[in-house]
Amino acid sequence: RRTQMHRSAIMFGFGFSKEKSRASAERYLQQNKLPNAIAEYEKILQVEPNDLAILNTVGDIYARLGQNEKAIERFRTIGESYAADGFLPKSIAMYRKIVKLDPNGLPAMEKLAELYRKQGLVSDARSMLLQAAEAYTRKGQSKETLRLLKQLVLFDPENVQVITRTADLMTQSGQKKEAAEMLSQT
Repeated sequence: RRTQMHRSAIMFGFGFSKEKSRASAERYLQQNKLPNAIAEYEKILQVEPNDLAILNTVGDIYARLGQNEKAIERFRTIGESYAADGFLPKSIAMYRKIVKLDPNGLPAMEKLAELYRKQGLVSDARSMLLQAAEAYTRKGQSKETLRLLKQLVLFDPENVQVITRTADLMTQSGQKKEAAEMLSQT
């Protein structure tokens, strides 16, 4: 029972020094001992899992080590937190990091497009949606391509190129009536 209480005390931060762990981690970083630095930062995250600065640092270290999935996981947590708190520019920065690490990460591309749109960056949102639509097309996922192109048409109703491409895909997928309606509105 006493051992269990001791374990709980350690888990909840009694006898734990965030500053000691941070100092150790920074020392390991300077010595380029990246796995050791991560271990120290992870100790902090066990006690304070929502420390966004530490999460970001750990994500950057994982990226340097080529462990992109682990980096993306950290960056996504930060991006979602910032978006939930209304800090769109900071959330955009995190999702840009994710897309840079995984240029074919379609959910991240779509999220980034959504954040750009919410921030009023229509050109960036359009570009990201087109990039995602192209990736879906390369994968042969025409339903997903069509879904994104329809989104594009909604907030860029003057773009004849996108409308035509969307109508073509709709026709190919058997939505001829909807395609004709879309084209007639142009």
